[in-house]
Amino acid sequence: MITALLLSFALPADAGTGALTIRSENPVVIAVDGMLVPFSEDALIATAYGLGGQHQVSLHNNWGREIQSHVIEVPNDYEVRCTWARRTLDCYEAVPLDPPLGMGVIVAPGSPGAGAVTVGVGTYGTDVTVTESSTTTTTVGEPAFAEPEPVVFEPPPPLPDRVELIVRSTDGQWADVVVDGKVVMEFRNEDEKKVWITPGIHTVEIREFMQDQGYATGRLDTGYAARVTLGITEDTPVVCYDHDGWYAQ
Repeated sequence: MITALLLSFALPADAGTGALTIRSENPVVIAVDGMLVPFSEDALIATAYGLGGQHQVSLHNNWGREIQSHVIEVPNDYEVRCTWARRTLDCYEAVPLDPPLGMGVIVAPGSPGAGAVTVGVGTYGTDVTVTESSTTTTTVGEPAFAEPEPVVFEPPPPLPDRVELIVRSTDGQWADVVVDGKVVMEFRNEDEKKVWITPGIHTVEIREFMQDQGYATGRLDTGYAARVTLGITEDTPVVCYDHDGWYAQ
């Protein structure tokens, strides 16, 4: 849910000095105003700079299919922080940038850190000041941040006509597999069974033999998969081996 606190900040006259950071629990494709925002090299954290005002933020799966799209207000000189978890985008705070975008960061000769190369932080199209030891060089018109590449999505693969659901018993116990309220498999010491289901979203429940209530249940979104493999063990959650569309409940 996009929180209301983003609307409580007064926007300065000059736009484009804010930032948006999204931390994700799983890999997704993030685009801001149709421009790709990549994750950092060591974490699932994506940050877009040079923002101000309202921006369209969309999230896509690895096949380019849009999952969700939101309009987010980014105040100037603030960083809006969001998380993407359990298919929910939550923007929980906006903190002042330190220093705000548009102010240079310069290492002066003789100060701590002098001798290192430091690039000034600025908005698109402003000057970039580089200080190295006691020599200062000014390059005019170079952006401090490279403009993100346009998002290029390949067309998603066609949905299969049917999906092969494979269930493996890891303990050999008797169990019934129920899909959308119907028993589709009966394990009586077997190690593996198969059944065909339609593409889409299904409720899967695992019950002990002759029991009305299940000990494990979840939602299966088959997506574009032609085969999904589940593992069952008595009194433990279901394990999905080869698909990311299983959500335990």
